[in-house]
Amino acid sequence: MKRENKAYSYKEQIIELELQAELNKKKGIKEELQLSSKQKEMIQAQQDREASIRKRLQLLDSDLQSAVGLLEAALIEKPSEITMELPAVLQVLLPLLPSPLAAPRLLRPECDLDPAWEQEDLETAANRTILLLHHHTVPQRDNKTAVVAPLSAPAFSVCFPLLNAVVKKSSGSSEDEESQLIRALQVISEHCQLRSAADSDDMTIDENGPELLPRTSMLMLLIRVISTATPRLQDGCTVAEQQEIDVLLEGLLSPCFSVRDAALRGLCEMEFALPTESSEESGLSLLRRLWVTRFDVEEECRALLWESLGLELVPDLCSLLIVDVTHHEEAVRSAAAEALSSAVSTYRDQAPAVLGLLTQLYHEKLYRPPPVLDALGRVISEAPPDQWEARGGIALALNKLSQFLEEAQVTPLFLFFVPDALNDRHPEVRRCMLDAALSALNTHGKDNVSCLLPVFEEFLKNAPQDASYDSVRQSVVILMGSLAKHLDKNDPKVQESVAGCLPPLVPAIREDAAGIVRNLLQLLLESDKYAERKGAAYGLAGLVKGLGILALKQQDIMSTLTDGIQDKKNFRRREGM
Repeated sequence: MKRENKAYSYKEQIIELELQAELNKKKGIKEELQLSSKQKEMIQAQQDREASIRKRLQLLDSDLQSAVGLLEAALIEKPSEITMELPAVLQVLLPLLPSPLAAPRLLRPECDLDPAWEQEDLETAANRTILLLHHHTVPQRDNKTAVVAPLSAPAFSVCFPLLNAVVKKSSGSSEDEESQLIRALQVISEHCQLRSAADSDDMTIDENGPELLPRTSMLMLLIRVISTATPRLQDGCTVAEQQEIDVLLEGLLSPCFSVRDAALRGLCEMEFALPTESSEESGLSLLRRLWVTRFDVEEECRALLWESLGLELVPDLCSLLIVDVTHHEEAVRSAAAEALSSAVSTYRDQAPAVLGLLTQLYHEKLYRPPPVLDALGRVISEAPPDQWEARGGIALALNKLSQFLEEAQVTPLFLFFVPDALNDRHPEVRRCMLDAALSALNTHGKDNVSCLLPVFEEFLKNAPQDASYDSVRQSVVILMGSLAKHLDKNDPKVQESVAGCLPPLVPAIREDAAGIVRNLLQLLLESDKYAERKGAAYGLAGLVKGLGILALKQQDIMSTLTDGIQDKKNFRRREGM
């Protein structure tokens, strides 16, 4: 629009623009908006975002169709097998229902429904369904002629999400809501009593078996009802007592992740009833269990309750965690080792006591009573099983604790490793103990060379030449090799130590001995560097000691050395001799 003047008034210009727009509309001409470069950039960026979203949704839809296709194929070919996994399948499918991409039907649909689904009010339909379930599955005192029977476990698994939603949604504040909740809970209670037939075998699937029920979800729902419902609805329920809490705390020690997860969520639901005072035995027990859970091997279990309760670590917990380190379940041992390490990192003054308790407990778990015999030497009762898992847990804890040890504790720890712990009768424990020793050596070796080297040398010098000590010798050789990197390279003690390590290793490398001897002789006679020639001499001596005196002749060592010492032209060869 032009600036107003005597020739063009605003009113005339507006009329002209309106007239032109009307003529363009009649002719079908669309007026293009003139955009600035910044506006064009914004439009392009928005189009790129929309294209990216469409592409991601297409990929999700493709994955969804593939998964649904596999599930449909399994249902067609092996419908009976799906019953075994129905609770797990539903647990995956139900969270997808709120998605417009995945949900064909839902309590609160995110997609278009067939009009027939909307002929009845949602709340009325839910009430009617619960009433029908109750009528056909829960025996009634006043109706003894009706045929009433519980659903099969798979059928109940399909119905349970509706019961779960109704119970969670309703507060039970009105009489109608309370009646509906009671009916829903009675349906659940009736199906909790499903049992397999006594004559069922392992080859057939008994659809009344409780293993087919969604037990975890049922337990979580019932705990929620106990914790949140009105006293009248709970029908005699009360605040959870210590015995009930202990049952769930014991569930945190299960090897099964789903059980640990359900137990932890159950504790969350009764949060107000938990004893959190660490000065009491029950509070300290809760503190210990939840602290270990913070380091669970499954991240989903971690820190779910510790923060919400506002719990704090206490020094007394360090010694209590040692019991969990020796637990028979691997998941508990692993979490307890991490938990103990973290606790000691906070309370460093507890490290000496914890180390002493761990080494003492190792010797207790190492002892295995002999079988009980009668007067004639016959076995009355066998020896108890070896507690190697507990000793493996101690090794894992020592591995984690090594970084928090004080200098005064390093030598006693290695006197424990050599020869006892590294010679454990179980190979897995030996491996874990070697890992723990290497971890301690890498952390403290540089500052404790003068203390640790005599420990290793004394063992190699005085240990019996017996096959039962071979595993310790091999471990000590590895430890000495790791310790050698902290020694001064110009110190003769380094080469002497390495040479002393070689004889125990020779049996394992006997087939390659000839090649190693040739390489060492070449270095000894030809190298330009004095340090290399000296190192080759130490290495050759250690190798010959391990191979035996006959190796001097078998490997042509003496003849080669004789030729070298007679070489008048090359002083290096004579010096090498």
